[in-house]
Amino acid sequence: MIFVRRILLSVVLIVMTGILSVSVQVSSGREFGGADGMSTNDALYVRGLISFVSVPEMRIGIRPVKGERVDVSIGPDTELEGFGVLDELARRQQVEVWYIVDGDEKRALRIVQMMELGC
Repeated sequence: MIFVRRILLSVVLIVMTGILSVSVQVSSGREFGGADGMSTNDALYVRGLISFVSVPEMRIGIRPVKGERVDVSIGPDTELEGFGVLDELARRQQVEVWYIVDGDEKRALRIVQMMELGC
């Protein structure tokens, strides 16, 4: 009886640990708790490849796997992760972008350059 109880407790702990780690990965990949007290509901999210970088205009275009290209402007309050300046971005790099729509402009709140894997 004690043996069965220990096995059952071990299984429950393993399942709970797995559920917790999956939920942490999902939420950390898509949440933005950034500047100005913005919540996740206020910010839109896109993940895709960079289609263009315009340093003079401070804009980039992101082409998601499905859907139309999203052009966002970058300001001094935009959080950059994985790179320091806009010059370091290039076409065909994968990025995640959280942005808001401000009138007819999409303004980037946070840009994360994804790690490139390969040989």
